[in-house]
Amino acid sequence: MHRDIRTIFRNRFGLDRQQSLRARRRRATRLEILEDRTLLTASATLDIAAGTLSYALIGGPMDLSVSVDASDVYTFQDPSQTITLGAGASGWTLSGDGHTATGPAASFSQIAVIGDGSAFNDAVTIHSTNAPTTISTGAGDDVFTFDAPAIKAAVTLTNPLSGGADGDVVHFLTEGVAGTLATGQKGRESYQAAGGGLINITSVKPNFADSFAGLSISTSTLSINLNSLYTAPTALATTLSVVGSNVQVGVTDVPTRLFPNGSIAGLAIQGTSGGNSLTLDYTGGIPYGAGVTFSPPAASGGAENALVLQNGTFTQEAYLASGAGKGSLVFPNRQVNGVTIGNQIDFENLTPITDTLTVAGFTFTAPLGAQTVHVTDGPVVSGVQTTQINDGGTSHFELINFANKTSVAINTGSGGDLVAVNLTVPAAGLSSMSISTAGGDDAVAVVSLPASVALSVDTGAGTSNDIALSSSGSLAGIQGPVTVRSTGGTATLQLDDTADATGQNFVITPGQVTGGPLGSPVDYSGGGISSVQVRGGSGNDLFTFSNFGSPTTATAYVIDGGPGVDTLTVNSTLPTVNYSTPGILTFGAGQPTINYARIEEINLGQASAPPVGIPVVVYATEAQAFIQRTVARFTDAAPGGPVNYYASIDWGDGTPATGGVIVPTGVTGTYEILGGHSYAAAATSYPVNVTLTRQGGTSTTTTVGGVTINISTGGAANSVPNPIPSTAVVAAAPLSALGIPLVGRATAPLASTPGGVQIAAFTDSGTNLPPSGYTALIYWGDGSAPTVATQITATGTAGGVVYNVFGDHTYANLGSYPVTVLVTKPPTAVTAPVVAQSPPGAQAIAVSTATILDVPLRTVTGQLNPASDSGASSTDGITNVTQPNYFGLTDSPGASIAVVATPTSGTPILLGATQSDNSGAWSVTSTAALANGAYTITIYASDHFDASNVVTNVLPQTLLIDTVGPKVVNTVFTPKSGYVTVTYQDYGGAANAGSGLNLTTVQDPSNYNFAFVSSIVRGYKPPARWLLGPIATTPGTTTGPQEATVLINGGTPIRGGIYQLKITSASPTALGGVQDLAGNALDGEFYGTFPSGNNAGGGDFIARLDSIHNTVFAPQTVVGPGKPAKTPVKKPVKVVKTPPVRTPPVRKVPVKVVHAPPARAAR
Repeated sequence: MHRDIRTIFRNRFGLDRQQSLRARRRRATRLEILEDRTLLTASATLDIAAGTLSYALIGGPMDLSVSVDASDVYTFQDPSQTITLGAGASGWTLSGDGHTATGPAASFSQIAVIGDGSAFNDAVTIHSTNAPTTISTGAGDDVFTFDAPAIKAAVTLTNPLSGGADGDVVHFLTEGVAGTLATGQKGRESYQAAGGGLINITSVKPNFADSFAGLSISTSTLSINLNSLYTAPTALATTLSVVGSNVQVGVTDVPTRLFPNGSIAGLAIQGTSGGNSLTLDYTGGIPYGAGVTFSPPAASGGAENALVLQNGTFTQEAYLASGAGKGSLVFPNRQVNGVTIGNQIDFENLTPITDTLTVAGFTFTAPLGAQTVHVTDGPVVSGVQTTQINDGGTSHFELINFANKTSVAINTGSGGDLVAVNLTVPAAGLSSMSISTAGGDDAVAVVSLPASVALSVDTGAGTSNDIALSSSGSLAGIQGPVTVRSTGGTATLQLDDTADATGQNFVITPGQVTGGPLGSPVDYSGGGISSVQVRGGSGNDLFTFSNFGSPTTATAYVIDGGPGVDTLTVNSTLPTVNYSTPGILTFGAGQPTINYARIEEINLGQASAPPVGIPVVVYATEAQAFIQRTVARFTDAAPGGPVNYYASIDWGDGTPATGGVIVPTGVTGTYEILGGHSYAAAATSYPVNVTLTRQGGTSTTTTVGGVTINISTGGAANSVPNPIPSTAVVAAAPLSALGIPLVGRATAPLASTPGGVQIAAFTDSGTNLPPSGYTALIYWGDGSAPTVATQITATGTAGGVVYNVFGDHTYANLGSYPVTVLVTKPPTAVTAPVVAQSPPGAQAIAVSTATILDVPLRTVTGQLNPASDSGASSTDGITNVTQPNYFGLTDSPGASIAVVATPTSGTPILLGATQSDNSGAWSVTSTAALANGAYTITIYASDHFDASNVVTNVLPQTLLIDTVGPKVVNTVFTPKSGYVTVTYQDYGGAANAGSGLNLTTVQDPSNYNFAFVSSIVRGYKPPARWLLGPIATTPGTTTGPQEATVLINGGTPIRGGIYQLKITSASPTALGGVQDLAGNALDGEFYGTFPSGNNAGGGDFIARLDSIHNTVFAPQTVVGPGKPAKTPVKKPVKVVKTPPVRTPPVRKVPVKVVHAPPARAAR
């Protein structure tokens, strides 16, 4: 076992070198020899003395396990050693093999486990104990396992010896029970399960590792006190991160630890006075449980305790400063294993905080009491610019350098606070900052502010707050927008540009100060600003009050022009002004005053009541210009002398403003403002802002205190409201659409290309958009869902653009369908405050008709009509019908059909033509009589609506015309064997080869009759009946000569005499008579020569058989035993020869008697 542990350590710490197989085998052999020799001298002794149970092993490794049961009986087991019971262990017993010792707990009060100090590889497992236990195993690669919940007393492991390259591994079995881990330098740690004893570990070995089996990730059972066991000042760097599903803890010179994410209940990080840093890396997630506490001792000797937060993203973060180096960083709550937990970092004794987490909203809250807060440029951290918040050297809170915070809020308490903003290069990601100083009389100084950062200042409820904007008498550093207020209190706003040698123009309104070197307005309209002070430099400055007299919270303004030649202009809407006292302008009770100093000239504009504007609604149509239309009205009953009016119209669509024409309505003091415009896009409303200015009135000049004062009375004024907020409602220009008739085929797409066919065309009397700016929905009129156009194209140029709508559809059935196309010009997208036109926008409808014809011809089928297929089969194409009928189907009604028969060699013959009916069926009966022969049948079909669409079908079945019946070409009577052989051959058909005998009729015994005629043998009595059959045919191939052997009475010999054989030919009364496959009857008339027949279809074969003379003759001939008598012959019947088939003459064949037995038909 110890060799396995040694291997584990060497693999873990890289101690093994690669060796050859032979070298490893030699080494293993030596180790085995040494081990055997060691084990022979090893000694394990269990001894009890003075209340201490000692288990000591000398000369070998131990593999010891210790446990105690519920009866307080201890078990010591070492399968590698034989245990010897020493003095005091008389109450203990050994197992039969000597490896297990058991005894009562009453015999001792503590346990000591002592291993050999040499480099043996020991293993000690404490399953359970109720007694304090000490363990020391010496050098070597040792493994210790502690079942923490079952250990009820202190356990101390101390290994002060090392072999120089060895190590210890400690396994804590937590069993899911809550526990606390404390750590120090490598090899120094302690663990205690809830309700259990403290397990203290001290190892000096260079290699050390630990594990915590059974940690629960559902109840967060592990509490960790990192870096709490150091005894000497040591600079420590700690990093927490998430790797996979584990929290990774890295500490200087300590092996990395991994804990399952979710298993950590609490995490406290301490350290030494040598300086400490904690880096929280959020790349893989939050590397702690509900929070972490970083509380190292105060650093000494110039060292620092630094906190670094990096690589994470949060919506909110709050820095709650509570004292020097002390405070908390708080993030939103989160869900872990279905439970809501906090996310907070508590710290103390810190020197710097560096926070580059990405956060949307960051809040800094200063400690209670009067505070000094400086916001300034921070250092560049890993290439990222930071902003710093510090306490100005008061040691009231710890500074923080932050970046990647979008919005930052700085809050102070109720004391008299001093906040200074001197920000020249903002932190990465910073766009806005707010300062709120709550109660107390506070001072806020804005020295520098970049253009990319907006600043909001609220000095709160103090009564003597001060907000100063200046950097050593210059406003040039303030480029971002500043908003100031004093909620619940009052404040003075100071803008100091006294060091500026350039003449500046400042504009002061009831809520803003603009101009000068300021990059953006300073807004004081939020309330609480009682005094506004603006001080100019040595240049020739101009200070202009605009719209003076409108509501404001300021009660006094102070203007100091400085050393230059400076001018103060006041445009007032108030009815009175008192300028008789040098250095002050007053405007009546309840109105703010203007105190001035170092001003060389004052211009006072005292206006009469301004014109009163009246908005109107202007109605227009998209892209259609209007002129001289009323866009606003106003009244001006007391202009204060001769005046002129000027109007400027902002149409609200982004086009340049145009001048308006002012005309009186005929009623005194009432006027209309006329204008003309063309809107490119329809909209529910455009804001039409009409700026009306009145000029004119009277002016006087005086001097007060050496200052020239110019007074203008009446005349100059802007309308109220200014501008006049009229509205334009712009309707969409109409669309015109025209449908295009369509023609198509059922079951086939209308279009032959992906782009579709043109369905409609339309024009737009408004602003022409690209084709993609319109939509078209096509209703096909067949009950199917409408479809969008496959494409819309445009032709022509501006003013004459025609849009073409394309689509595609497949109709299932022929017919005429109404097609409707809905063309829409959707509302044009606009930017607020313009209100877009309500859906759907401009629309037009185009109507047309789709004429759908039958499906295009694709196939034609055909076959010989079974009624025209005579003979044995109605499907074999063999027939004696010379004008056959063919029928079939097309897949397109109305198709033209032509049936053509092509002989094997010869010119094609048109059998006939027709047209398929509404179901696609057709039938053609040949108008030409076909001669005997074989024909290939071809069916041609052409589309009813497209004659060029021709489909051809060559039928696979050959048509065989056969009008000539078979004949008997020989007959042989074999009486001794009792059978007659009849040879048939068919004629007609192709090359007069015949279509073939119908062998069924040839082999049918009912078609044969055998009868006795006479005999010269006296007393001969023929059989009462003649049984015929079976009848066998040879070779049985239907064409060519076919021999039929007719067995008579089972092959019984037949006595001499004359007999008659009759073979029945097919006829209306004998439908099953002998015939060929085409149904042509046997041409059987027998005149004494072969072949039989008279070349006219039909006729039975009747022959006499003379068994004595071996003769076959016609019934009219008599053959006797002597000289044949002259037989009267009837007048021969004239036979009419019928073309086209003539049987070649055959010589009379003498009858031979064949003695061979007949071939019997198979039964």
